[in-house]
Amino acid sequence: KINKQNSERNILYRAGRLFSQTLDVTAIFNAVFDVITDIVDFSELFVARYESKEKLIKYIYMRSKQSGEHIDVSNVPAIPLAPKGFGILSDVIRRSESIILNDYQETLKRSKTTVKVSVQRKDELANTAESESKPQSAVIVPIILDDNVLGVIQLYSQNKDAYTSEQLVFLEGLMQQASLAYHNAMLFQKAQDEI
Repeated sequence: KINKQNSERNILYRAGRLFSQTLDVTAIFNAVFDVITDIVDFSELFVARYESKEKLIKYIYMRSKQSGEHIDVSNVPAIPLAPKGFGILSDVIRRSESIILNDYQETLKRSKTTVKVSVQRKDELANTAESESKPQSAVIVPIILDDNVLGVIQLYSQNKDAYTSEQLVFLEGLMQQASLAYHNAMLFQKAQDEI
């Protein structure tokens, strides 16, 4: 157990160094994707920014292990923050707390509001068996800086019971570092836009 903790600390340290070397949002989340690839079971990684003034959730990064490269999210519309108790993602943002859903499809059935966002195009989804295209487990971790939720990172697995509380602790540590890098990248982008 001590070797595992030391290994995770080393990974987090190296990840922090990677994050601090860029002000590009895509590069930051590509690094997150690469860091967790061999540590956590997932097939897709989504990152959404939360715009608190407008109460909107906007996807800024999507990547699947199957396709490799990140996907252009410029045409994915913003999603309004759902009322309390009406949406999984909205509730994570409101509570500022991570969640593990090892019965993701069952949780979706009980959810009052659902929005389907996929890394696959409609024609690809039509050619995929329904059970293959539906994630069975999910973990959603808020990206928090100074007690403010900047967004969320979502991991989806095709396997049931894919996530543990130990993995969640590791992912939360990784997101603490990524949140600072992401915040710096957003400040840099805002300064560039103003210039």
